[in-house]
Amino acid sequence: MCLHAATDRFAKTLTILPKPGGGEYGKFYSIPALNDPKIDKLPYCIRILLESAVRNYDNFQVTESDVQNIIDWEKTSPKLAEIPFKPDNTGGPAVVDLAAIRDVI
Repeated sequence: MCLHAATDRFAKTLTILPKPGGGEYGKFYSIPALNDPKIDKLPYCIRILLESAVRNYDNFQVTESDVQNIIDWEKTSPKLAEIPFKPDNTGGPAVVDLAAIRDVI
């Protein structure tokens, strides 16, 4: 997770999950902290893209206009606006999904 990228523009959305005994469980970028009423109406898959854009914001590969294009998804989708997508490249989530499928089978 790229925690340094959004330090300027989206730092207010960085949320820390504290452990009861001290320390922290982790950090995440809170999309509701953007305080835009359009976010509540976004489909969940678009919210995931929005969180990824905020997390990876560097004003170079991911710009503020990219974030705004995702928030304005209903207006920009017919125009086929290009948005950045930087998936988790560790493969960890895929391995966890495969293990869960194995356990069910």
